[in-house]
Amino acid sequence: MKTSNKGFTLIELMIVIVIVAILAAIAVPSYRNQMMRNSESQVQTRLHELTIELERHKSTRLNYAGFAPKVERTESDGSKTITYEYDSGDTIVYVPKGSSSSNYKYQITLVDIGGMSLSTIDSSISWKMYADPNPNDTNLAGAEHYLVFSSGERCKDKVNSLSSATSCTGKTSW
Repeated sequence: MKTSNKGFTLIELMIVIVIVAILAAIAVPSYRNQMMRNSESQVQTRLHELTIELERHKSTRLNYAGFAPKVERTESDGSKTITYEYDSGDTIVYVPKGSSSSNYKYQITLVDIGGMSLSTIDSSISWKMYADPNPNDTNLAGAEHYLVFSSGERCKDKVNSLSSATSCTGKTSW
């Protein structure tokens, strides 16, 4: 009488492990790249929103001084509250919306061309915003740094922060 062995052989298990390892080697970098592209899209969107808010502020006040970004919050009862404030200090906005200094993907810094906070100066006729990825987020290693000027000039750089840039000369436009 023959006995039948049930189960998998070592070779079969090794083949499955190799296939799973190959799939993981392909999927993990692709997932990381998709996460980085998503974060970059979110920061570009937020930079556009802030630009619109800044121009709306200027159209009513004739300068950018005193600007604070619009923040919409959903309360526990489902109602929405709108306030105008920065996420941190007088210059910082975190992306995505609702994030904080501990869990942000990008940090946008909004300043007068001279580097001063728009909320503390008496008058300002120009501004710049620069966005840097969170250096502690490994999914954003190699992500773009962004810069927008009140003149409409926009640029990005994969390597360096653009916080000290005074123009987009020599940078990639977006």
